[in-house]
Amino acid sequence: MCPASASNKNKLFKKTIKMLMAFSASLLFALPSSAGLTADTAGLKTWVHGNNYEINATGPVADNKVRASSFYEVRVSRVADPENYFDSFTYMSIPRSGRDKWLYSDADGDYGVDGAEFADQADLSMSWSSFLFGEDVWVEVSLRNGETFSSVSDVTIRPTILNFVKEKVDADTIRIKVPYSSNGRRFSVEFNHQLYTAYNDKTQGDSGKLTTVAAGNYEVHTEPKNALLIFAEPIALPDYLLPDLSAAQTDGVVYEHPPGEIVNLNEVAADIIYFPPGIYYMRWDYHAKLPARVKWLHLAPGAYIKGAFQFTDSVQEEYKVTGYGVISGEKYVYEADADTEVGYVRRPQHKSNCHGSCVKLLQFEASGEQQYLYMRGVTLNEPPYHSFVVYPKPGNSEETDLEAFSMRVKNYKQVGSWYWQTDGMELYSNSYMKNSFFHANDDVIKLYHSNLDIDNTVIWKGENGPVIQWGWKPRSFENVSVTDTYVIHNRMGWNDKKYNTCVFNASRHWASDSMELGDTTKTIKNISFNNFIVEGKTNCGIRIYAMANTENIHFNNVSIDGWNELDATGTVSEFFPMTNSANTPVSIGNELIDSRGIKLENFKVAGEYISRAANNWESHQLGKLNVDPVLWNHWNAWVSADMSSSYSNIWLAGDFTNWSLVPMNFQQGNFNITLPLSAGSHQLKFANSNNWSAIDWGNTSGLQGQATQSTGGLANLSFTINHAGDYTIRFNPDTGNYYIYKL
Repeated sequence: MCPASASNKNKLFKKTIKMLMAFSASLLFALPSSAGLTADTAGLKTWVHGNNYEINATGPVADNKVRASSFYEVRVSRVADPENYFDSFTYMSIPRSGRDKWLYSDADGDYGVDGAEFADQADLSMSWSSFLFGEDVWVEVSLRNGETFSSVSDVTIRPTILNFVKEKVDADTIRIKVPYSSNGRRFSVEFNHQLYTAYNDKTQGDSGKLTTVAAGNYEVHTEPKNALLIFAEPIALPDYLLPDLSAAQTDGVVYEHPPGEIVNLNEVAADIIYFPPGIYYMRWDYHAKLPARVKWLHLAPGAYIKGAFQFTDSVQEEYKVTGYGVISGEKYVYEADADTEVGYVRRPQHKSNCHGSCVKLLQFEASGEQQYLYMRGVTLNEPPYHSFVVYPKPGNSEETDLEAFSMRVKNYKQVGSWYWQTDGMELYSNSYMKNSFFHANDDVIKLYHSNLDIDNTVIWKGENGPVIQWGWKPRSFENVSVTDTYVIHNRMGWNDKKYNTCVFNASRHWASDSMELGDTTKTIKNISFNNFIVEGKTNCGIRIYAMANTENIHFNNVSIDGWNELDATGTVSEFFPMTNSANTPVSIGNELIDSRGIKLENFKVAGEYISRAANNWESHQLGKLNVDPVLWNHWNAWVSADMSSSYSNIWLAGDFTNWSLVPMNFQQGNFNITLPLSAGSHQLKFANSNNWSAIDWGNTSGLQGQATQSTGGLANLSFTINHAGDYTIRFNPDTGNYYIYKL
């Protein structure tokens, strides 16, 4: 018998299991996954962990267990055989893995802060389920703990561009049709009742602090409290990424590690270390420093490793980390410093930076000769610091060694990044990264090297750092392409002006307040961002503090849903050329003359295109672009698409107009009007006549969304604002999309 499906037979099975679970609520382990039925065919592969898991939403789990989701269960079926569902284990991560701060505390001031405070206080969690597929599948998600939902409209799939088919199975189960893609699919499943909003309490210092208390505070972003991610990955790996595990090849070539404690990898005599399905763990005060001979880690689907790996010698021409297993840093404390004088506790306060000695889940060493790293399929969970890093060979320079370390990254995932400094990926010269997912609480994608190709990335951003970073010090690099990026959530919510935030950022140096940091001998050029979508509200779009000569930075088809409620200093974009010690600024290419400057083509905020021609780009307008006056001829924003509308006139009426219809202004495909509004609840409707004789739109709620078209009789559009002021109301009658924001 298979777990729940749409058939009556399998529904009965599901209900029976739930009754047994309720009867056995006092048991440590739930029943379904212990009896889980898994698939292992050319079209579908799923896995579970038998009874080797705990449903524990508050504390650490045993070394030989994994944490199962307290909120969701996932099953998968082939569309060609929709009645037969198979279990797909649903993991879960919680802040600090349920530990308190260890050997540091809130009483230690800045040293006692680790970045996980808000996530811990708000009881956030992140569940995820991975499986492999070679054809279209149905993914069935069931709520646990008696939670229910009303209709498919209560469930959102992000990125929303996926537009997957959803069907309600019963009050606690939805199924989602996932078309096969050789690139895989990575998406979030979000139930309305799980949504919460983060606010900035501006009374808590210049930056403010995040809180879930709405009263008197400023909205930052809305996201699920208990996230659920689905990673559907291609079932086939190419031959060169599959080690030969046959008996004839294992002697001296492949070391197969048995499940359990990992204690001996520092001495293993093999080229390849293979981890079959199972649970593995290292001590909290140990990470594997692999012998020079080891060049390949392969993690089978269902392999879950609590630990970290350091490749200790740069002699290999080719490194590989492959397979669909998990490497988890859950046993390490924040900034676990492996320096022998420290001993894997948090770095001491007198150490200014532990970048070289803190534990990274994956660490490599470059030689200066051409090397390649193939990384395919792996998931990194709960990094205690930077998740991934490459260092030059001791005594060598970054400029020589790292430029020859080329990476081939596909289907990479990073989850459970609760701490500060849990960066995403830095790619070195002549590298690519495709089809990846990042949950990160610092710089997500770092662009510091030449000839990079980054494509199809889904990002869930924490509060620290920006999404894209190419600053921190003067550099020279060129030819970087970033395409099809989907930022589905972010909590970037500082109220004051930070130099290292926004969606796109080239930051000043982190350790200096001096403005004389530019280097006119270095040049950054030919960086393009194409099809970049930011869902939900965010703090700011672009802050470029150029520390090197800058040419041809092209933002094309960038769409941002809207700005959060922070003050202007927190939400404004900036372009600023830094100067050197002689007070000479770096140069910015002249866009208006030779098209080499900063270019914003089809740059859209809240459904409206931002352009110089429309005069909606300034810091007090929707575009919020604060450009240094000396750069007036060095940047441009224009629209290349058709911005016409099928409606010639639109009117608006609301309680704030005494329900008199007032005309809206047309601009680039949207109608808009700016009006003073008082704090509190309001209602309005849009109409295409000045006397209610034709079409009107309403029947929804919120500060942004999609209004319903009717010819009278439907409810008004309702919304609530926390702060009085001048608000702009935008409306697109062709789509029904509207947006209400404070100037």
